[in-house]
Amino acid sequence: MICCGVTRNINQEIKAMANKSNTYIVRFIAMALLVMATLSSCERKPLYLQATGQVDVEVGVYDIELQYIWGTEWVTEWQYEWDEAEYGAIGYTKPHGVRATIYGLINEMHRDNFFTQNFSADGGRVSLLAGNWYDLLFYNNGTNYILFNTDENHSFYNATTRTSMRSNYSSDDTRAYVDMNQPEELFGSFMEKNEISLNPDDYEIEYDEDGTTIYVYKLNATLRPHTMIYLVQVIMLNNLNEKGERIVKGAKGLTLSGLASGTDLFTRLNNTERISLTTDDIKPLQTDRNLKLPDGTIETGDIMATRMLTWGLPGIDPLAARSRNGDVEADSCYVGVGLTLSNNAVFTVQGNITEKIRKRPSGGVITLVIDAAKLPEPPEPGGESGGGFDADVDEWDNEINADITI
Repeated sequence: MICCGVTRNINQEIKAMANKSNTYIVRFIAMALLVMATLSSCERKPLYLQATGQVDVEVGVYDIELQYIWGTEWVTEWQYEWDEAEYGAIGYTKPHGVRATIYGLINEMHRDNFFTQNFSADGGRVSLLAGNWYDLLFYNNGTNYILFNTDENHSFYNATTRTSMRSNYSSDDTRAYVDMNQPEELFGSFMEKNEISLNPDDYEIEYDEDGTTIYVYKLNATLRPHTMIYLVQVIMLNNLNEKGERIVKGAKGLTLSGLASGTDLFTRLNNTERISLTTDDIKPLQTDRNLKLPDGTIETGDIMATRMLTWGLPGIDPLAARSRNGDVEADSCYVGVGLTLSNNAVFTVQGNITEKIRKRPSGGVITLVIDAAKLPEPPEPGGESGGGFDADVDEWDNEINADITI
């Protein structure tokens, strides 16, 4: 809640602007404009406000429920036994602090002067002028790898990351994409064209610890995720050779290709530039599990998984696309996995996941099923080999067959 005080005497009433708020996952109860006015014993509101112009900010962040972002089906789709004590949270975590960028508006339209201020999770204080108009941008601070940039007219506020130096597990067709670092969890709220009311009737009466009467003008904002989480699980069937040894014992890394390079914090629309994201944080293979395949059948197999933070698909607002409950338009998206074979050689496979990710624009579970018995013989230790798979055909490059389900 932000509270702001008034710094001049004005005898007029301006209709308070109705504030729009969305009910999403993380709630940032930001803003209460605090008007400090010394009154007589009578509690009748004055005809004008007289105050110091200070703004108190009270921040409240609520738990994030993944079913609101991904739908309830993710719980039954996700089969990897994820130990949060060892691997960290599977979903979103609470921000530790919030940064505000506050723009004064000229003629209630054009962003002019601005200032920024950091708030703790419990709040802070800032000054605004009653009767003025503001755009207010909030996002969690403390990120280390996200880059923010804007222009001199403040027409956009872009968030992106640097290019990555990790090995890329894309095929030749998608290596043209720049590989970038994963973003951290980023939440934001943009409140556009807010008038700080001059009308005393728009304020609530409260008392400080000394009993002084103060006026509070309240605005609500909602922090929502800008970064989308994808949980990728790889199921290995027939993963024992004739000697009873694991054919695939893990994965060196995984690449998602065809995703957005960043997002605009004002509009929530993702960049149209397409990039790839790579992780080497593949959780250990869990063996001899009874696993449900995408076609509903139950098979005994092995499973490994990873959690990836992305901006989502290019050119869309992922949460808005999710709320429409329909597929979004998307160019081809691929996943590449560097499988670690029994002799530590790495064999790279790739699959088309366009349809899967179109149905999950705000994140969720992506399942790959690989028949390890149809993998090629391991190359020499330390070497790398490659192949390709497609969701629509059961054919590997170099005429090596494999059944792949995505």
